[in-house]
Amino acid sequence: MAKSPMKVASTEKVEKSLKYQELIDKQKLTECPKNCKESELEAYRWVLTPLDNENNFLPVMQYSQKNNRPMRRLTSDDGRCAGCAGLSMFDSLENARNRFAGFEKKIQTLLGYTHVAAGQITKDMGIVSEISPDSGHFALYEYKNVDLRTTFTIASTIF
Repeated sequence: MAKSPMKVASTEKVEKSLKYQELIDKQKLTECPKNCKESELEAYRWVLTPLDNENNFLPVMQYSQKNNRPMRRLTSDDGRCAGCAGLSMFDSLENARNRFAGFEKKIQTLLGYTHVAAGQITKDMGIVSEISPDSGHFALYEYKNVDLRTTFTIASTIF
């Protein structure tokens, strides 16, 4: 599928406090997130269609609660931090597809994602974790008032 041009976020004033800070505080995570920084990079995320679906850009904990699904057991503080406040992203379309393909069919069905969206992350959108050299995975911790539904576009079907 041809790659569609990426939208760039508007340069309106962005409050540089984390969108899900209250949830981080509720989880009593004192070092959340850690080893993160503002970055400029292309990012890919599994999504549902249509792209403006309200579930597409929620951290896993909010997604699970909102959709009455069992929550994954997140045992480390880093995992709990990402689960309550981070958005899973990948550094390439290929890495996003490969990670999804690595799940059992039952898990793929449970997750329900059908497409991969692409967007440009800017320093005004939030902070990102280190990118895994093995999977290309990273977490984006959004700032308040950022709406990724307006800056990402559908890049491809998930397979």
